[in-house]
Amino acid sequence: MLQVKSTEHEFDPALAHSFAHSFSVIRTLPWRQPNSQFSTIKSRLLNSLKDLFGFCSSFSPPINTNIPGTQLHNGIPYVKLNSEYRDSLRKSWTNNPNKLYLESCFDPRLDVNLAKDFNITGLCPIVKATQDDLFILRDANDQHYLWDAWTGKLSVFHDTWTKGFASKEELVSNIVCNMTWAEMDTETIYRPRLSD
Repeated sequence: MLQVKSTEHEFDPALAHSFAHSFSVIRTLPWRQPNSQFSTIKSRLLNSLKDLFGFCSSFSPPINTNIPGTQLHNGIPYVKLNSEYRDSLRKSWTNNPNKLYLESCFDPRLDVNLAKDFNITGLCPIVKATQDDLFILRDANDQHYLWDAWTGKLSVFHDTWTKGFASKEELVSNIVCNMTWAEMDTETIYRPRLSD
């Protein structure tokens, strides 16, 4: 029998997000079908993770799709770009909702997601780099962000890179084509520390 000794630890949202991501991957395995003998473990494991990391939010914000250009994919918002843009940059950046980590990082119905971690309303992905885990995101206030999913660093682009464009496609093209300079001209967003 495995015994776990309890020790006092500070809550770490990044660690909790990693465990939630791992749990969402486990849910998709073929042996996790509803008629499987393991199906009763799901609720107990989820409750244990919630108790362990202290996040049991009963509040789930409404999904805001009134933001222009926001679409739902499996009930999760993302910014859809027109096909002309998707075709022109498909080798380096993708707008395919199946590749934007929607279920694991951006689902507003989950207790753990990127928007809640950073306390940013309406945060959703626009594009993801195809060769790594770099994302361009947008929030409900039309602010644009650069997120490195590997390191967890979230930065906001200054208005010089995001304002004055006729369409969201032009805006994203400007950021992508000038990524070296745009990335240097960002401000890091820090997560609020949780206290006891």
